[in-house]
Amino acid sequence: MSASAPTDELVRATLNTVADPCSIAANARLGLSDMGMVRRWTYEESTGHLHLTLCVTTPGCTMVAIFAPQAEEALLKLAGVRSVEVEIERSGFWTEADISDSGRAMLAQRRARPRGRAQAWREAKTPAQHG
Repeated sequence: MSASAPTDELVRATLNTVADPCSIAANARLGLSDMGMVRRWTYEESTGHLHLTLCVTTPGCTMVAIFAPQAEEALLKLAGVRSVEVEIERSGFWTEADISDSGRAMLAQRRARPRGRAQAWREAKTPAQHG
């Protein structure tokens, strides 16, 4: 691999700048790499073409229309990358086991934070108070 070819570390770091929309909705932002959505990638040095295979967190995920173009745009900024193709793997299924160690640490840290007032209020109420 030449000096201009992207490294695995660089590609995965770049893909971590693209957030999984479901993680944002859960208030625990994780990038595509840390979420474990990056299955594989290849780079053809002679053409500068990078082929990326991602998975989705659920079979009916509609958010792929948001994050796949964002991944393509981010990867096109890398030196030596002239074109990007993003493929969505539909045969395999994502599980929580796919989350990276750093992603797990971020989630644990998020879950350890004090909850918002609305959540604390709901937890403080006993069943008899829901009247």
